[in-house]
Amino acid sequence: MRVLIVGAAGSVGRQLVPHLAERGHEVICFDLQRPVGEPYERYHRASTTQPGISTTI
Repeated sequence: MRVLIVGAAGSVGRQLVPHLAERGHEVICFDLQRPVGEPYERYHRASTTQPGISTTI
């Protein structure tokens, strides 16, 4: 399953991303800052209020 995590660098996102990735899900991370300590393959640095953001994902 493909999963988009908005706020991947936050406290919940930092726990959720590895949990989903270990179970074989394709995780897409979305945040203003890069998450620390994990190898995120699909990371997008952007704000959800940015115009046209849905086309970058």
